[in-house]
Amino acid sequence: MSEERIRKARSEFLISSPFLGDLSIRLVLKKDKINTPTMATDAKHLFWNDEFVASLSDSDLMGVIAHEIGHVLFGHAGHAGVDRAKSFPTDIWTLACEYMANHFVVDICGLKLPGKPPYSHKYHDGSWTTEAIARDLMQNAKKIKADMLTAQIIDDHSQWGKDKQNNGHLSGKGETGNIDKDWQVWIGQALHNAKRHGKLPAGLERLIEDILEPILPYRQILAEFVMNRSKDDYSWRRPNKRHLHRGIYAPSLYSETIHIGYAMDTSGSMGAEDLSAGLSELHGICSAFPSYRIHLFASDAAVHHYQVIGPGDEIDISGLCKGGGGTSFIPVFDYISENDIQIDCLIYFTDGCGDFGDPPDYPVLWIISGNAEVPWGRRCRL
Repeated sequence: MSEERIRKARSEFLISSPFLGDLSIRLVLKKDKINTPTMATDAKHLFWNDEFVASLSDSDLMGVIAHEIGHVLFGHAGHAGVDRAKSFPTDIWTLACEYMANHFVVDICGLKLPGKPPYSHKYHDGSWTTEAIARDLMQNAKKIKADMLTAQIIDDHSQWGKDKQNNGHLSGKGETGNIDKDWQVWIGQALHNAKRHGKLPAGLERLIEDILEPILPYRQILAEFVMNRSKDDYSWRRPNKRHLHRGIYAPSLYSETIHIGYAMDTSGSMGAEDLSAGLSELHGICSAFPSYRIHLFASDAAVHHYQVIGPGDEIDISGLCKGGGGTSFIPVFDYISENDIQIDCLIYFTDGCGDFGDPPDYPVLWIISGNAEVPWGRRCRL
């Protein structure tokens, strides 16, 4: 029952708040009655206790889930967050994290939280980091002790940093720690998706701009490159069916399918992290378009895998892992030409170490995971 309610809340987020919806589904659901008295996250899972979830109204449940997303968003839940906490007394850091997450829930997302959790209107303007709040709290230690006695902290922080394999942590400017690439990509995608649907919460972009700062220029380039080739138009050949019963013929807006080539360099110089990043970008492209056909290639010195995917199709991950040899980009362009594959553009994910050959007659965007330059096409460094 509790799991059903959590899944329902995440589904509602996808409609009402795509940003929260996109990020909430990244956390794997895991019931944990023994170690988690309420709800918790380690930036990899969303833990819950059945009794706690049963005590929440539907609106409060959505607020608590958003609270957990806030802890991931602001880098509280991973090992970097544990390291950052060492700079402050435990109660100060705990309270600062709660203020930051609750500001996100209440002021940015417009959601409710159960009870009377730590919240201050002072931190509502989006200019505060968790460290800045902690330093501010340090100025009035007596008040902090009083606040801690009455604070109703709604979730469990004991899961933070427990998973040694988990790199789910983020930090903005002025905050220490590594930036987890997967979460950075997912946050960028969620932000872009919310913008596209016109459902970007006021103040959200400013609040997380430091987290996304290193990746946004690249995201914008990729979005513009592909969006400029998506064909949305009005057509009289496809009359608007909603008006036909009234004898009125009006044009309808339609999206012509865009055919995108996406080639992944699977040569020996590409590591597991590179291939994972390439798959993340592919998922991001798929989520950005309502109508698409992606012509997917895995290639080193030869094309080892070709697959066409559309909305709802599964990506053959095993096919994308084939290769491991030397690098030449020419085989992909030859394969497209020899098999008369019609594409609007090609995106090539690589470290840029290989033979480029001559440019084709369609636009090419090179997503480079290193510092290599390209002789032609558009280059975007990841």
